[in-house]
Amino acid sequence: MATIPFALQLFSVRDVLAADCLATLKRVKEIGYSHVEVAGLADKSVEAFKADLDAAELTPVSTHVAYEDCRSDLAGAIAMCQVLGVEWAVIPWLSPETNVTAEDWAARGVEMAAFGRAFWEAGITLCYHNHSHEFVDLDGKTPFDAIFEAAAPEDLSVELDVGWSHYGGADTLALMKRYAGRIPLLHIKDVKQRYEGEEPIPTELGNGATKFAPLFKAAGEIGVKWYIVEQDESKRDPLESARMNAAYMRVHIF
Repeated sequence: MATIPFALQLFSVRDVLAADCLATLKRVKEIGYSHVEVAGLADKSVEAFKADLDAAELTPVSTHVAYEDCRSDLAGAIAMCQVLGVEWAVIPWLSPETNVTAEDWAARGVEMAAFGRAFWEAGITLCYHNHSHEFVDLDGKTPFDAIFEAAAPEDLSVELDVGWSHYGGADTLALMKRYAGRIPLLHIKDVKQRYEGEEPIPTELGNGATKFAPLFKAAGEIGVKWYIVEQDESKRDPLESARMNAAYMRVHIF
């Protein structure tokens, strides 16, 4: 079985990216990444951002697209993805403040499935990326299940963030097996141990509570295509954290 490749979610280095886009992308390449997931364009046009990626010899495999952008200008969201040349587009966030019931979340699943059909016609697969609030119990159903039960697998895939699912109290391994064949992208994130009422503390891979070995083993069995490395916050220079995370991946993935 071939090793699953990994990419860096550029949200991890967003502040330095905003300060100097091209220099940061070149540094991302130097510290061990050849592929990235895009999350924002550093105040550039998509064409200019893609030119910087090319100059840094980085290939985007996926990009985040806002739910609101899909609702207001679906054609524009698809066009951005086409300029970047990505295979996957990912809706990264739905608010628990505006989606309260299981029915609300199911309605968003139906809506995203409609977006997904339009993306599919353009040769792009649409995914949804979880945080922790998708794993609360809503009268016997989680928002996560409500979303994906309401959308056909061919219309909406999963970008499963294992750090957030762990923090949300989910059994991540069981979740991966339940949605086998529907998780092309696995967000690799570590967080400190969860305590009731404590905010999550992102940390470098291997320094937190996420148990990666069984997840890496299962990933090869359920059809994961890419690992996407992300660290939302860092107490170090974020590029140093990203370098440490790349080193961890090279040693531990199989």
